[in-house]
Amino acid sequence: MTTSELTLAAEFPSGSREQWLALVDTVLKGADFDRKLVSNTYDGIAIQPLYTQQDRPPAEQLPGQGDLTRGVGGPRGDLPWSIATIQRHPLVEEANRQVLTDLEGGANSLVLRLDVHGAGAVDGTVIGAADDLAAVLEGVYLDLISVTLEAGPLGATAAELLVALYDVKGVSPAERAGSLGLDPIGALAATGALPQGLDGAFAELRELANRVSDAPNLRTINVDTAAVVDAGASEVEELAVAIATALEYVRALCSDRPLEAAFGEIAFTLQSDADVFAGVAKLRAARRLWAHAVRAAGVDPVALATPFASRTATRMMSQRDVGRLPVVKRGTREVVGLIGRHGVVRAYNVAVQRKVQDQHTQERVR
Repeated sequence: MTTSELTLAAEFPSGSREQWLALVDTVLKGADFDRKLVSNTYDGIAIQPLYTQQDRPPAEQLPGQGDLTRGVGGPRGDLPWSIATIQRHPLVEEANRQVLTDLEGGANSLVLRLDVHGAGAVDGTVIGAADDLAAVLEGVYLDLISVTLEAGPLGATAAELLVALYDVKGVSPAERAGSLGLDPIGALAATGALPQGLDGAFAELRELANRVSDAPNLRTINVDTAAVVDAGASEVEELAVAIATALEYVRALCSDRPLEAAFGEIAFTLQSDADVFAGVAKLRAARRLWAHAVRAAGVDPVALATPFASRTATRMMSQRDVGRLPVVKRGTREVVGLIGRHGVVRAYNVAVQRKVQDQHTQERVR
C-alpha cells in the first residue's frame, strides 16, 4: 500500500507578502501597522503578525546539530522527551495514590515536591524519614521511571533519602535517572533563607555529586527559574539567571571534579506561559546559550545532552504576568507591602494542603 503526499496548499496559487499587506491595509484603514499588529516582548523584541518561509534561517539546525537549538535528537520513535507529573499532595498515602494514577495514565517521569520535616519551605508532600519517601514511591518501578526532587533549602536531605531508597530497592547506578534537584541559589531566591549558607550548600553539592558519580543518568543539580519568573522576570532575564546560576554551580563543583563531570551534573527547568511560540523560542535560546557556554569551556555539549524541562508558570494564573496587589493592615488600612498574584495562588494552595493535613491528623487522633 502506498500513500501520496498531501498537498492541499499546492493546489492554490501562492500569494506574496505585498498582496497580504495590501489586504491588511484595507482593514487598517490608514492606522499604523506597527501599533496595531506588531507586539513586543518585555525585552523589546518585536513579534510580527505573519511569518513565512522566507523568514526561516538560511541554515536551520535539526535536532542534534550545531548548538543543539532543537535538542539532542534521536531516531524517530525514540526522541528524548518525557511527560512528567508533579506531585505535591501533603499526605503520603494520597501522594502515592496520585503518583500511581498518573503513571498508569501515561506519565513516564515524576517530579516530587517534598516538605522535609514539615518545615514549610516547599508546598509539597510532608516527609520526615526514609520510610515516608518509600511510601510515596511504593509500587513505582524506580529502574524505569525518572525522578526529580524539589525540596528547597533542604534539598540535600531529600536527595540523601532518595539515594538510600535506590540502594534499598537494589536499583543499579545505571538505572537511576532524573535529578536530585539541588538548587540552593534558587531556594535562596524563593524563600530568602538558606540555613546552611551558600558555602555549606555548595559543600553538599560536591558531596552528593561525588556520591552519585557512578550514575550517568542521575543529575545532582536542577536549575529552576520559578522564583525569578514569579517575581516578574522577562524571557531574557530568565535565561540570563539560568545560565549564570548553572555556571556558578559548575565553578563550585570544579574544585574536586573534572570540568566535563561538573557540567554533566546540570539540568534545567524553565517556565512557560500561554504564549506557546515564545515558550518554544525560549527553550531553543536556552539550549543555544548553554551549548555556547559549554563549548567555551572546552567541553562537548552533544556528549553532555543536558536535559531541559518546561513547566507551567504560576504567574500565568493571574490576569497580568507581573501584577502586584497591596497588602493592607486591618483597621488602619495602611499599606505594608505588595504581593504578586502568583503569591496569592500559591498561598491558596498551601492553605488547602494544610487544611487537608489537619483533617487527616484529627481523623488519626479519633
